Amino acid sequence: MTLSPLAKLAARAFASVARHALLYAALVAAIVALYAVIIARWHAPAADPFLAFTLEPMLDVVIVAVCIGDLRGERSARALWSRVLDRAWALLLVNLAGRFIDIFAFASLRGGIIDITTGIFLLVVLAVLVYAPVAVVIDDTTPWWALVGRAFGASIGATLGAPRFARALTLLALQFIPLLLGAALQALLASHHVAHAAFWANVPLGMILEPPLMALVAFAYFDAAGMTGDDACSE
Repeated sequence: MTLSPLAKLAARAFASVARHALLYAALVAAIVALYAVIIARWHAPAADPFLAFTLEPMLDVVIVAVCIGDLRGERSARALWSRVLDRAWALLLVNLAGRFIDIFAFASLRGGIIDITTGIFLLVVLAVLVYAPVAVVIDDTTPWWALVGRAFGASIGATLGAPRFARALTLLALQFIPLLLGAALQALLASHHVAHAAFWANVPLGMILEPPLMALVAFAYFDAAGMTGDDACSE
C-alpha cells in the first residue's frame, strides 16, 4: 500500500517526536506544572491567554528547532538552544498575529452573512500563514527586523497552488483537534464535578499533542519549500 505524501510527512514527524520524546516530555511536564501553579497561586482561569500567547510558542520554537536539526543532520545541543533563544521572540510575534486572526475569525462566524464571509476569509488567511512559525525559525539570512514579514511571505509562497493550499487547510484543521477533544473531555469532567475541569481537559492534552502536530507542520514546510538535508527522520 502506497502512503500519501502527507502520510509520509506524518511518519517523518512522528519519528522525530519519538526520537526526542524525553526532551518533549520534560518540556510538556514543566509547562503543565507552571500553568498549574499559575492557576493555583493567582487563581487564573484555565482559558487564560497566557498559555496560548507565551508558553505554547516557547514549546513550538523548540519543536521547530529540533526538526531543523533533524533535517540538516545537526546533533549539537548548543546549536539547538542557540536557535531557540535567537528565534523565540520572532515566533512569539508570529503566534500573536495568528491568535488574533483566529479570535476574530471565529467571532465573525457567529454573526450575519457579512461577518460569516469575513470569518471564512480570515480562516483562509490562517491557512496560508500556517507555515509562518516554521519559516521564522529556519530563516538564517533575513535581517532580524524583517524576519516576521519574511516568514509570512514564505508561508504564503509555500501554499500557492491548489494541492499546496489543500495541504495547508488540512494542517490548519488538524490544529483544532486538541480543542475539540478538550471540549469533549471538559464536559465529561465537569459532569463528574472534577475541580478545574477546564485546565485538566485542555492544558495537558493540548501540550501532549503539540509536538506531533507542530512537527508535521515543520516537515510539511520543508517539503513545500523544497528543502533537503541529512534528515534523520527518513530512516
